[in-house]
Amino acid sequence: GQLWRLADFPMGWNTSPHLFCTLMHQMVRLLRCPALAESSALRGPRQAARRNLRDTRWKGLRVLPFVDGFLFVTSSHSEALTLTARNVVDSLLTRLGLASNPKKGMWEPAQVIVHLGMKIDLARGVFRAPAEKLKGIRDLARAILGIAGRNQRWIPAKMLASLTGKAQFLYLAIPAARLY
Repeated sequence: GQLWRLADFPMGWNTSPHLFCTLMHQMVRLLRCPALAESSALRGPRQAARRNLRDTRWKGLRVLPFVDGFLFVTSSHSEALTLTARNVVDSLLTRLGLASNPKKGMWEPAQVIVHLGMKIDLARGVFRAPAEKLKGIRDLARAILGIAGRNQRWIPAKMLASLTGKAQFLYLAIPAARLY
């Protein structure tokens, strides 16, 4: 047989999202614990890696990942200024054979940001739902109520799924939005 090597990530395959998330999970592990990068854990069996790293202090970056969006958190403004997160991330991406888009990303320290469509206030430790997202949910809920009133309470499943997904997205800002 022949061995084929892909030049790009295979988008469109049904396993592509799983492969991408697995790769990002490993990248986040390396960012959170730089000792992993130097250890034999990357080369050895999984169980041995767990045993060898059980007492390792996790002194790496504090990162909140979501698919391909990352939020790096520090304790103070001065720590954020001295943090070389961008250099660490860029060198790790290069090592993994990945590239970042230089136009994307915010590398200046901030305490209030919009990340993945959610307003995050790190100074107060709160998540807030943006007004436009709340308006979109309210409008969709009103449309569903109108359709239900006209169709003997029958509504399209897609509309209900859309409302459920949008409400579920807000569970960090509005804990009551969690539907399960």
